[in-house]
Amino acid sequence: MRRELEKAYRATTYETPLLGLKLRIGETSPPLDAVLRHFGANDWAFISAANPRSELTDPKTNASNHQRLRQQMQEGGYLFFEGYSIADNRDWPPESSLLVLGIDRETAIGTGRAFRQNAVVCGSAEMPAELIWC
Repeated sequence: MRRELEKAYRATTYETPLLGLKLRIGETSPPLDAVLRHFGANDWAFISAANPRSELTDPKTNASNHQRLRQQMQEGGYLFFEGYSIADNRDWPPESSLLVLGIDRETAIGTGRAFRQNAVVCGSAEMPAELIWC
């Protein structure tokens, strides 16, 4: 199961439309590096609260979970931008997500766990995006 999930996560684009970013696991992103420099951040994470444990969940529940994630990030004082996880083959609906700047890996993992996610995508400036299991 985990191998299949990893394959699916790697066959996904993590988009942040407002910033014009399209991130891929294992790749660096000079445009994201520029955003990090602009906001004085080094670390980042792409986190979703949708479809816990990779089980399709109704849109209303996903929206509620996403709002709770937004609230948690606001309360933590993080700067974040709306994003979407979009499967390359489009066999899974796009998932609302957040690109969170300045969040450390452990906090990102803990947030993923709190929202029953299998993994989060994390990175640091000038480093490739990493799939981190929760």
